[in-house]
Amino acid sequence: MRILPKLELIFLSVCLAVILIFSLVSYFQNRQTHLKHFYESSEKEILHFEKVIDTFFEEAKANVLFLEDRLGEAPIDDSLFSLVGLTGEGKVFPAYTSETDEKLLSLFDSFLKTHPNITMVYFGSASGGYIEVPIVELGKGYDPRVRPWFQKALQNPNRVTITGVYRTLFSEVSQLGIVKAVTRAGELSGVIGLSVSLKALTDMIQQAKIQEIGHVFLIDSAGTILANSLDPQYNFGPLSSVSPDLSDPQLFQREAALYVNGKKTLSVSAENYSLQWRYLILADENELFESLQLYTFYLAAFALAILVSVLLLTIPVSRGFSHPIEEFSRQMNRFGKQHFFEKINIKGFREIEEMSDSFNAMTEELKALLDKNKVYNDELERINETLKNQNIELEESSERLSEYSSKVEEMIWITSRMCSSAMEKDENFLKDLLEMIMGLVPKADYGSVSLVEGERWRFVHTVGHDIEILKQLPLTSDLLQELQNAKLVDHLMETNERIFPPDLYEPFWRATKPVRSSILSRLKFSGQTLGTLSIDIAAESEEQFTSEDQKIVQTFSNVASAFLTMQKYIQQQENFQKDLITSMIRLLEIHDPYTKGHSENVAKISVNIAEAIGLDKSQISRVFWSGLVHDIGKVLVPGAILSKPSMLTAKEYNLIKDHPVWGARVLETFEDLQDVARYVRFHHERWDGLGYPEGIEGEDIPLISRILSVADALEAMTSDRPYREKISLAEALKEIEKNAGTQFDPKIAQMAVKSIKRLS
Repeated sequence: MRILPKLELIFLSVCLAVILIFSLVSYFQNRQTHLKHFYESSEKEILHFEKVIDTFFEEAKANVLFLEDRLGEAPIDDSLFSLVGLTGEGKVFPAYTSETDEKLLSLFDSFLKTHPNITMVYFGSASGGYIEVPIVELGKGYDPRVRPWFQKALQNPNRVTITGVYRTLFSEVSQLGIVKAVTRAGELSGVIGLSVSLKALTDMIQQAKIQEIGHVFLIDSAGTILANSLDPQYNFGPLSSVSPDLSDPQLFQREAALYVNGKKTLSVSAENYSLQWRYLILADENELFESLQLYTFYLAAFALAILVSVLLLTIPVSRGFSHPIEEFSRQMNRFGKQHFFEKINIKGFREIEEMSDSFNAMTEELKALLDKNKVYNDELERINETLKNQNIELEESSERLSEYSSKVEEMIWITSRMCSSAMEKDENFLKDLLEMIMGLVPKADYGSVSLVEGERWRFVHTVGHDIEILKQLPLTSDLLQELQNAKLVDHLMETNERIFPPDLYEPFWRATKPVRSSILSRLKFSGQTLGTLSIDIAAESEEQFTSEDQKIVQTFSNVASAFLTMQKYIQQQENFQKDLITSMIRLLEIHDPYTKGHSENVAKISVNIAEAIGLDKSQISRVFWSGLVHDIGKVLVPGAILSKPSMLTAKEYNLIKDHPVWGARVLETFEDLQDVARYVRFHHERWDGLGYPEGIEGEDIPLISRILSVADALEAMTSDRPYREKISLAEALKEIEKNAGTQFDPKIAQMAVKSIKRLS
């Protein structure tokens, strides 16, 4: 691209960016000014409305006080017309005939003629009489004393009270009730009231506009529109009749912005506290800023027109400057297209000619450098070829090392899991072991692991074969052949057919895939067969097992055998530990016959609670052992105290309270029961800290100790004791609920009650 068009494009882009930025900055600055002016105009208009309305109602209140004074000229007695005694349905036209009636009618009529904003004057006496101008039909039995306006005046007898806005039968214009209690010599004579037309106010509101776009709403305390400048049809309706969006609580903030019918709307609100009315001004934001947007558009268009004019004037001048530069650029491009040693000769500005001479000198130096560089390149290519061959050898060595490292890591990982899996009796260890072998011997298509348990032969995991069918078969250990370690067997199913009875061979054949070759390994300990491990190649495969594959299977078979041996050892150790603890429990039951079966029951209840609160298998196991031995310390408490039917002395009770500590000390001598000793020590602590032996509270008490506390109490309450008879399970559960949060952990107590109710 030529230099001049480039410069023109850059200049045009920069100018357009400047115009755009200037327009945006100008728009947003003016936008804030418009917004501020709108809010200020709205607040001024609201202040104007408030002043006019306050003046209007002060004048109306003065009229009520004026009438109150004039009522002193007319005697108010029982001759005032009344409908209180008239029964039946329908309406009647009042007949005002008494002297009192005529005086009040004359007073009210003359007052109405001189006050066009007043549409009705009415008076209700303390005895039930009623008179109003203009005269309208009233219901039979009409009693002004029970009317809301009468009652409201009595609530503030010394003040003029506004009753509310309404419409009368004889006027479509909104009316406002204003009332005042009338007293003579400290006694109530009645209530004088006026209906004031709000036409002047509603006309003022309906004609109001804020910057020719904002609409004004006058709203009472109940949310009813009294007047508005949008459409008279909305008067006396809720705000939601204008738009459901106007139910938003933020509408009545001093200044807010919200969406009304999908349009962003600005709102200004203020409250008239004396009337409990609210002024609301709404304006469409797009309409508010429409003139500003138009102004910004014209400003940008004007600036763009000036830019185009300047550009058109400068193009002819700039071409004279750019031509030598473009020519120099063109010849430079030829240099980049293999014309390395052509000299350039450009006439024009002195600076351009000097650049041409410098460029020609540079090409001479470059030619000499290129010749020298060719010699270096030839030498580098020879070295590079040598390094390439060495790199291929290194990559092959690295791949072999990586494969070996991966196998070592897998062996370390599976061996490190062996102890924990054996302790947890996790048969998934054998599953992972088989899948690891399958990964290390990728030619294997199927595989299986089985266990020998006495006379039973059981499959625990397979790859490819149907494990569900194999698990259901009544296989016995005498079906196993005498296998050598990692023996390679071809056509295994033909061998199985010779040793399996017909009723087992057919389902066994259906459960297993056809295989071409297998590596079978016996898992054993001290000559005893513990199980088998095998991998198979599918019948349709062309692969063959190697001696290396047999070594891998043998290695992992040794790991599996070690795992099963460790499981047997752990099981024997657990059985010995359980027998020892059971013997200690039996010793306690001989010492204290009333606790016979108590420890086993506490252990069972504790396990149910532990399962209900979601403890894992290892934690539930510790809960069980802790429940069995929780009272082992009672062996050191004299039997006479344990079986005493009467109340214990303080000294005897202190001996009883020591049994958790004694039990913990005995259990601490066993290395595997250190945690159980801690749970036993604290199983008589209370949630509120009033327990023993140390008085700890809340979550400072071990979780399993809190479980034992609930289980121990529940079992004790439902068992006979020397000093009391047992209670029912339902009563015991109520006691647990009653003491939740004081004696017991509230969450554990709740879960225990729920769990035991479900089981029972």
